[in-house]
Amino acid sequence: MAVRFEKLFVPEKAYPYIKATCAAEYANGTFGTVTSGTFTAGAGNYVIMEIEKGDDAKFDTWKTGTVAEVRIADLSAPEVQGLILDITNDLLPASGVAKGVTLSAASTGKLAVGGDAGLVVEEVCSWGVRASVAIGE
Repeated sequence: MAVRFEKLFVPEKAYPYIKATCAAEYANGTFGTVTSGTFTAGAGNYVIMEIEKGDDAKFDTWKTGTVAEVRIADLSAPEVQGLILDITNDLLPASGVAKGVTLSAASTGKLAVGGDAGLVVEEVCSWGVRASVAIGE
């Protein structure tokens, strides 16, 4: 699962998804940037939200494959501000995650505690966190 919108209450085409190819093999839920149609992991407002298929679907870590075309969500888009994301533990920092804390993308493509804008933790769960998007605000 890695990262997904908690509620899909509008058609998927209304979300700001783009297609891009991966610069390397990444895990679903990796954060980064998109330049000229290529996704690269790192500090950025884009996140891989690919529909998982195959034997490894629904695992915490699902790999995209190298240079695969993947579905990327733009979390800075106005229509996703305030929406809740479900984020699994494998993308979270080892410590410092608590309700009210802001998470932002680190250079590794995973999340780190801190930053002025990012994902605000609403609830800490056994599987990860529920966080609201506050990037474009």
